[in-house]
Amino acid sequence: MLQAQPKLPRIPFPPDFHAFAAAGKRLMELHIDYEKQPEYPLEQLEDPKAEVSFRVERMKLSKDKSELRYNDFFILRGIRPPRTTTASATAPPSNGSHV
Repeated sequence: MLQAQPKLPRIPFPPDFHAFAAAGKRLMELHIDYEKQPEYPLEQLEDPKAEVSFRVERMKLSKDKSELRYNDFFILRGIRPPRTTTASATAPPSNGSHV
């Protein structure tokens, strides 16, 4: 009687395994030793007219994504814009032409 072999998904290796492994190691260090990481330089703004509070009910990111409003009293400013990525080979052309 034949037994069915379990089929495992084939996970391809990245083209540059060592760079991929180094990035994974750095990500692991960020998660494990997050207390030892340098503080991100943000400007902390407090509204003197608002009641002093650090309670967060709903945070709001500004439209340009450079400020994070914790509440009416506290705002963090100076968030870097997100990095842009290059178009992938599977993405449709951005100029509207069809291949």
